[in-house]
Amino acid sequence: MKKSIVCFIIFVLLFILFPHFSPAKSQLSDASCNNFLFDERHSGFYPFSTEFVSGVPKGKLNVGSPFTSVLVLNNGYIFVNSASYLCIFDNYGGIVSLIKRSGEIPYASPVILNNLLIFTMTNTILAGYDIVHKNIVWRFFGDSRINTPLVYGNNIYFLTEKGYLYALDSYGKLIWKVFVDMSTLKTPIISNSLIYTLNDLGSLYSIDTNGKVVWEFPLLTNQLVRHGAYLLASKDNMLFAAVNGKNEGTLFAIKDKKVVFTYKTGLISSNPAVDELGNVYIGDADGKVYAINSAGKLLWSFTTNNGSIQSGCTISSDGTIFAVTSQNTLYAITKNGQLRWKYNLPSETFSPVVIANDGTLFVNARDELYVFNDYILSVEGSSSCDVTLEPKKSHYAPNEIIKLTAKPKLPFSFLYWKSSPDEQIYKDNPLYLTMNMNKKIGREEIHIKAVVSLLAPIYKYNIEASSNGYGKITPEKATVVMGDSLTFTFQPIEFYTVKDVLLDGISVINSVTQLDNGSFTYTLSNINQDHKIYVKFEKLNYCIVAKAGEGGKIVPSGIITLNPHESVIFTIIPDFGYEVKDVLVDGKSVGKEFTHGFLNVLGNHTITAEFQKQTFIIEANSVGPGNIEPVGKIRVYYGDSKTFNFIPNEGMKVADVNVDNISIGPQTSYTFTKISTNHKITVFFERKPIEYKIILKIGEEGFSVNGVVKKLDSPPVIKNGRTLVAIRPIIESIGGTISWNANNRSVYIETDFAVITLWIGKPNATVEIRGTGISEIKPIDPDNPKVVPEIINSRTMLPLRFISENLGGKVDWDPINKTITIVFVL
Repeated sequence: MKKSIVCFIIFVLLFILFPHFSPAKSQLSDASCNNFLFDERHSGFYPFSTEFVSGVPKGKLNVGSPFTSVLVLNNGYIFVNSASYLCIFDNYGGIVSLIKRSGEIPYASPVILNNLLIFTMTNTILAGYDIVHKNIVWRFFGDSRINTPLVYGNNIYFLTEKGYLYALDSYGKLIWKVFVDMSTLKTPIISNSLIYTLNDLGSLYSIDTNGKVVWEFPLLTNQLVRHGAYLLASKDNMLFAAVNGKNEGTLFAIKDKKVVFTYKTGLISSNPAVDELGNVYIGDADGKVYAINSAGKLLWSFTTNNGSIQSGCTISSDGTIFAVTSQNTLYAITKNGQLRWKYNLPSETFSPVVIANDGTLFVNARDELYVFNDYILSVEGSSSCDVTLEPKKSHYAPNEIIKLTAKPKLPFSFLYWKSSPDEQIYKDNPLYLTMNMNKKIGREEIHIKAVVSLLAPIYKYNIEASSNGYGKITPEKATVVMGDSLTFTFQPIEFYTVKDVLLDGISVINSVTQLDNGSFTYTLSNINQDHKIYVKFEKLNYCIVAKAGEGGKIVPSGIITLNPHESVIFTIIPDFGYEVKDVLVDGKSVGKEFTHGFLNVLGNHTITAEFQKQTFIIEANSVGPGNIEPVGKIRVYYGDSKTFNFIPNEGMKVADVNVDNISIGPQTSYTFTKISTNHKITVFFERKPIEYKIILKIGEEGFSVNGVVKKLDSPPVIKNGRTLVAIRPIIESIGGTISWNANNRSVYIETDFAVITLWIGKPNATVEIRGTGISEIKPIDPDNPKVVPEIINSRTMLPLRFISENLGGKVDWDPINKTITIVFVL
């Protein structure tokens, strides 16, 4: 399989109304439908009744791209994958979020772990999405295509195409992974706290929650699994494996690593399901649904004659079995194997039906998500009015037509019907009403009340309206019938507004509504007397509210009152160590300004200055074998502190630290405090001195360096009271070099400490100590000029003490054992 190209994920949060449902805040309480096929056993059994759900869809959802997975429900939200998005719907069909995808289309279904949505961003990337805070909190990169995960306890389990079973914690961290051979890319299940999975070789694996394979059990012998395999478990921990061989399917029932029974079917084409009694329901490619009891006996079979069973079986608590065929027909089958109802979907689905806790069915029909549920209707009359409902029953199907008749008793008359919770008014009597009040996805309870009034003679009342003259009132006079309502419009002249409205001398300004065009309205309701309205218009004063955040001030500040067409200029002043972050005018950014003016003001405004601490750069570098942490250009805030640690490589040490080009000597760390400018810090590393302990013995070729035995070309000798030695192996043991110049019969010795040149037969030598730049002629033995380099037995023999001491060594002579010990620290 091709690897996904990991792209930046663009999150598009769209809060829009869905065309089939109106928005609201109430939610389902489905906190339990969190796993594929409902639970960790993949039973496909939902403990919710669908007794009153008819074969008429209540509504449907779409996002403009095909749905590709089974949905999950959590706290009133619906989560489902489409080809382009991870879709999140609320209980009323509104789109809460569309999280855009890129790359390959993932077909794995999302699952829920506490408040975390686990979903595949691409076929190889698993992500955790915080449902509460609406953001992705972690990503995990799989080794290959990831199948639908399983949540259990606080962990996440999933299989990959390469045959690995992974376990992650809720933070997306790998706990363990185990290889289970060729993966069928099915989701694992958990039963009795053990993980079970099938592979393409027909082997059933049992794995504990620590990732240890407990046992492997082969179901098929010498053949590969064909057309897929499916695994589930009953409530009493009986395992069921539905496996396809070459020409037929077999249902295996396994307990305690023993096959309890097998049952042969046609090729199995989708996930089986198991109910609370241990009965298994399985669909095959011939369009049959089989019901097999816990003893392996056929209870019944149902033939659709409508293509293969393409979606997995789903069971509700009332015993209804739901399955969809390849000819796009949704079947509802009774627990006795009889057809309850069916519905032809517009396009194919591979996803099992999902049931919410109020009995709502969700069916993924590729481009649309179909919703099936019913209505509960109650009708209320009163002692003054009898009502009848036809037909009268407890539940009603979508689009079913009902008839309501109100029969008021004298002296009352019918006014209208009022429904809740949608607060609709219906004035027809009798009322024919179609049940399509699709306010939410799940089951709806509708209450309808008949409202009546007492018959009475008609009374008329006079209403007069006046003002202080700076605006127009419409109407100024009116005569109305008792119980009527009347709306007045107040239109101020330019640069004026409504200050107060008096009804019979009492202010009703809180009931006045201002319109977008600058006018105002006031409505008198249920009029039962004469009234006088007086409107006070006043000249506008505009306000500008000026605020400053932490780290600075704005001048002037507070509430500034202006007359129309006046102007004002604000100055933004950051505190020391702060800078202007942004200036918001009427809630919108105008950038980093230090002054802002409002000219010719004709409205209210706000201005807010935001500040942030100044930032500085500390450039941190190292020279030599070692590291400085952190390294590079480090951004810090004004007044902060920042510590840098110096970490030499093995065998190295800090030689010096330069802060702003000033040496502060060797340190293990350095802290900048109360930072108010840019800085630079450089740490220099050098090698630690190495001690070499060399032991030689007169007359013996062997010598040791730090306990390691080595060999000289010729044994040391004593001549003229001084030890002469063929010194090349010693020089090379301490990291130095030695060379011979045959032209002038000289020896050139070089180490990190010094450079020495000696001549055969000459009592003097030149010595240059490293770092001094000075070459000095020294006598080899000031007390004995006969001590010179010599060639003995064709070997160049050099004075050991002179060379050792001028190379920084310390020489000790043991006259009893005739041994020489030299210690170099280089």
